[in-house]
Amino acid sequence: MRSATRPLVSWLVILLAVPLALYGASEVSVKSLAGPPSEFDTHRLPSADELVVSTNLLTIDRNADTVNAAGVVYTNFSATQGQGFSLVQVTTAYPAFGPATFTAPNGTRYEYNGSTLRCNSGPCGSSQAHVLTESFSNSSGGVMVLSVSGGEVTGGSWQLAEQGPIALPAQGIDAARVKSIQLDSAIAFDDNVVNVTVEPDPCLLSSGDAKRELCPVLPDDQLPLTLVEGVAPVLSLSISAPELSGRDAMRGIELTALRVTVTERQSERIVHKREYSLGELAGLAQSDAGASLIELPRLGIGGHGVRLDIEGIVEGVGPIERTAYYYLPILPRSHRLTGAVDARLLDTERVEVGLGVDLLRAQADGQDTHLFAYAELWSATTGRPIAWIGGMTQPELDADGAYRLPLELDGRWLALAGEKGGDYELRKVRIHDPHTMVPIDQAAELPLRLDSLPRAAFTKVDPSILDTDRSLRVGRGDRTIRLPDPGPLPPKTNLDSGIFLVHGWCSGPAWWTGFFNPAGLVGGTDVFEDFNQSRSHDNFARRIRDQGAACFDDFFTVVAHSQGGAASVHLYANYNSLLDNGNAPRRIQTMGTPYRGSTLMDLYLAGGPLGWLIAEIFGFCGPQINLGTVGAALWSLGIPNWARDDVYYYRTQHRRPGNFWERLQFWRWRCNAASFIIPGPDDGVVSTSQGLFNNANNMGVTSSECHTGGMNHPDQRDNAARNAIMNTEGRPDPPPPLTAVCQVQATWIPCCDQNGNGYYSYTVNAGNSIPGGSPITNYRWRNGGSWGPWTTSSTYGPLLPGLPGQASNYVINVEVRDSSGATDGATCFVP
Repeated sequence: MRSATRPLVSWLVILLAVPLALYGASEVSVKSLAGPPSEFDTHRLPSADELVVSTNLLTIDRNADTVNAAGVVYTNFSATQGQGFSLVQVTTAYPAFGPATFTAPNGTRYEYNGSTLRCNSGPCGSSQAHVLTESFSNSSGGVMVLSVSGGEVTGGSWQLAEQGPIALPAQGIDAARVKSIQLDSAIAFDDNVVNVTVEPDPCLLSSGDAKRELCPVLPDDQLPLTLVEGVAPVLSLSISAPELSGRDAMRGIELTALRVTVTERQSERIVHKREYSLGELAGLAQSDAGASLIELPRLGIGGHGVRLDIEGIVEGVGPIERTAYYYLPILPRSHRLTGAVDARLLDTERVEVGLGVDLLRAQADGQDTHLFAYAELWSATTGRPIAWIGGMTQPELDADGAYRLPLELDGRWLALAGEKGGDYELRKVRIHDPHTMVPIDQAAELPLRLDSLPRAAFTKVDPSILDTDRSLRVGRGDRTIRLPDPGPLPPKTNLDSGIFLVHGWCSGPAWWTGFFNPAGLVGGTDVFEDFNQSRSHDNFARRIRDQGAACFDDFFTVVAHSQGGAASVHLYANYNSLLDNGNAPRRIQTMGTPYRGSTLMDLYLAGGPLGWLIAEIFGFCGPQINLGTVGAALWSLGIPNWARDDVYYYRTQHRRPGNFWERLQFWRWRCNAASFIIPGPDDGVVSTSQGLFNNANNMGVTSSECHTGGMNHPDQRDNAARNAIMNTEGRPDPPPPLTAVCQVQATWIPCCDQNGNGYYSYTVNAGNSIPGGSPITNYRWRNGGSWGPWTTSSTYGPLLPGLPGQASNYVINVEVRDSSGATDGATCFVP
């Protein structure tokens, strides 16, 4: 039970650079990533538009200044004619919720007494509006959604008068105790008519020399994103409405009030609070797109929730109020690029490129020190792009005692570009924290001199090699980094191959194994086990790798739910594992994965009054930046196109209304309470747009299915027809059956039979028999009598028909056997 004085998020642990439990350390095989210049765009830093966190919410605080002496909060908000809205209340004393009174512009009044809602004033016809209340609870609290919807909802300025929680007499709850508990509320607008978007300015630097020096180096849509200590972030704020589509982004919109609050997430301490006057709002700097730029102070290491309370007037809509949230993870600047670059020959095909790096923080033995690095290789002489290189790497000491980050360059990339050595440049060099993918440091250009090139750089290379030789893109599997072991492994099951069923974030088992029955198919089925845990994609991926090696001997493919899908992709892209060996039609199949993040995780990370609502939905499990909008966009830049090619992803959404009357009652076809605050069609956790994964195989959207069980529509994991497809496509085609084949071979003997003439000698050969799933090991023969012994010889003979004392025809039977014990027979006739 949360008390009024206890910090709201004492349960919320922000996972930035997550320290791993040290179970020991081991060498982990990593891929040396590379690709052609055509893929540069896939790995660019996300643009401002890709870091947008939109909102359709107005948050009401019990601690706000608008609470009067009677404990009532008065809130005015703008509704749109014919559209609905929902009041979301959160209380620690489920099922006690706060009374609320809605007053429409025409005087109609709806009163909610904590359990039921009715119209008691003004025109109260049945068609005026449709209302519903629903509630649910988890461990200690509850969430109530009071929905007002319908084509007859009056547009204009509504007023909400809301009291603190009351005791429902039937529940026997102590009224005095309940009234002391804080109530958190939000109004969610069903139509999202006015959409407030908040995004970090691409430079994330306040005005000064650093901004002037760093920002102009790269094109405007690829400016460096920085979220490390010592940086003063800048947010851009824009307001959009469908009525203004096709116009300038800010035309017809006037910002009339703005309050900015920045909170340190672990302590809930407010580190910055500012309310802008009208004059200050008019003087805000503007981005090229017309967004208002809001500078924040320099923030310390850790997670920070930014809240913006916004008021404005929108042409054609009227006055609006919205509350926007944004999460800013500020990482320690643990490493710094020195600008030094060296090159060493590895073998006849490869060069090792070393990026000089300083370690700015002491690192203990066994600490997780790996990084993700990326760089583009260009010719300094011709200005031609050659390739990009990157991947997981780790600082190592050179002979002079300096640290370097090694990356591989295959000489065939130089051959493909027609480059023969000399002066080169590494451009857009970046090093990322592997758990958040936040760039720790970056350099626009670093000179690279290649005086000694491998033999492969001087060999003529057919461009088709890009499609036929995988080593060009992932290396030769001989590079390792030393990492802490992620944890204990389950008992080894020793399946040869099969499907690995992977659950999601903070989840129990995701799939009923009966859907993935291997009967009549190749391979077995096993279940990944890391239940009810919050992991970064990188930590999650390496657990899949290690457990997969314990469960399977040869290879596995993945069927994954939610975050398990992104973690499987991360594994496939960055680390060598048995997932690489799979030869099924589909290597990775995912369901409900938030490849572009989830609005719920954005709110969960940013905290504030809605933090508890999200915690209630997720069962108070720790949040993950990889699952938020910003974290997902940063993670995606590290995934090459070849890895995306092997991903098949499915999405679902709540049912859409089928007629006018269903549209009036929009709550009946949503998935759950969260569906009221997720923009666009969704599965109760992830919107369909947030589930998109560029350049992967989009398997479409199924309606009337939700993210998990317990929602208003069936669980997306229980679609038997779709699971049957994944069960088949995740396994190799059954091998052909063992087929015995015998062939008669005739050899002419020129001399001499008993008459002095030439003759034919015949041999029966079963060497062309077709193996099934196992190699052929033995043969046995029969020539009219009993079977001979099993032998390794695939031939029988010679036979000499027509000679004295021999029959003129032979019927020869052969039986072949493979290593599994399967047998098959064939018959040959010798003339």
